[in-house]
Amino acid sequence: MTIFLVKLYDTWTQAPNGNIRLTARAIDEVDAFFQHLVNVTDLGMKNHIQGTYSISVSW
Repeated sequence: MTIFLVKLYDTWTQAPNGNIRLTARAIDEVDAFFQHLVNVTDLGMKNHIQGTYSISVSW
């Protein structure tokens, strides 16, 4: 796990009243969304390639 400081981006990590906007939960939700997006896209591309070109894709 990489830990990094986000000091330059206080405007989107913190609300004007000081409440934190960027939380571990928010990062986990975005990570899960993009993992799902990649999996669905890969499956769609695999099905398209196999159906259109009759090529077996092994990924």
